[in-house]
Amino acid sequence: MTVSRWRDSGHLERAVETAGGQHAFDAAVGAMLDETRGWRLAEMRKRRGLPQEQVAVRMGVSVARVSQIEGGDVSTQDVLNGSSPPSAAPSSSSPTSATSSSRSPDRPPPRLSRS
Repeated sequence: MTVSRWRDSGHLERAVETAGGQHAFDAAVGAMLDETRGWRLAEMRKRRGLPQEQVAVRMGVSVARVSQIEGGDVSTQDVLNGSSPPSAAPSSSSPTSATSSSRSPDRPPPRLSRS
């Protein structure tokens, strides 16, 4: 019995072709990763008994943004890189934007508490 690697099996090429090309395949993989990361964020937050507000402050984003991330609607990588779309960025009137803009880049974000 010969064991071959998945990459050598031709399945990857078929998956790319079925998706409609490399760009569509990469987009689908990215969307699945965003959903997975969002689900993991929500599960960890709930397991620790934290509200979205505390997670938002820690991440330096709005509560709506945390909700979008948990729903898989926004790439967590975009949020971490600060390259999220302008329409989804926290407004200047949101409490989290004031916190994140006043924090020194050398100072770590505040610790989450279980209150």
